Amino acid sequence: YISKCRDDEMYECSACAFADKRNLLIGCTKGRLFLWDTANNTLAGMERIHKQDITAIHVYRKWDTILTADCGGTIAIWQYREEHSGISIRFISSLDTQKTNPMAQMVPGNRAAVFCNDTGELTVYNNCPDRHTAVQTRLSAEAAEKNHIRHVLSMYVTADQSRLVVCRPNQIDFIRLPEGNAVLEYEMYDEIKEMAVYDDETKMRLTMKDRSGYEYEETYEIAGLT
Repeated sequence: YISKCRDDEMYECSACAFADKRNLLIGCTKGRLFLWDTANNTLAGMERIHKQDITAIHVYRKWDTILTADCGGTIAIWQYREEHSGISIRFISSLDTQKTNPMAQMVPGNRAAVFCNDTGELTVYNNCPDRHTAVQTRLSAEAAEKNHIRHVLSMYVTADQSRLVVCRPNQIDFIRLPEGNAVLEYEMYDEIKEMAVYDDETKMRLTMKDRSGYEYEETYEIAGLT
């Protein structure tokens, strides 16, 4: 539908997230980030910072910040602003992690926490505009191997940076930072398909699939698990 409106080459949606109830962010396979006004069904904006397929979009409303990641390992940080006619987005900075299909989350101070499934390492990148800044490893490949946390579905770094929540197909791991020690392994009976953490970080929602193929959702109090 976007391609028809723009009357140019076709784009495939590879990631999407609502910035608010009205505006939808759409990441495409050719690296373009679209802002779609769902109320008026119009294209409100388009940016192209990524050179490869966008694989993840995270919206952080408490910071008015958006994080996008592509399959080539580039992480981009955006600022968005609410206006009378909707919202506008502005590119802030980017970093090249040199990792394939990384998982990424924002942590306070415009920093990005990047998890690499291939190596099991969690790296926190400081001061994203400076490509030459030192990186701080919070979870080493050795610790990841010891705690068996490779090939995860998703991960989440809490705002206070005290824990890494790692979601595997049948288990949730809580990793204490910066030591990298597993403090809790919570095994699930059915298969986990997706994990989402609420904005206030008090709860998480799991999309589950039982052995008969039926999908359902469960909500857990994070404090109760940790």
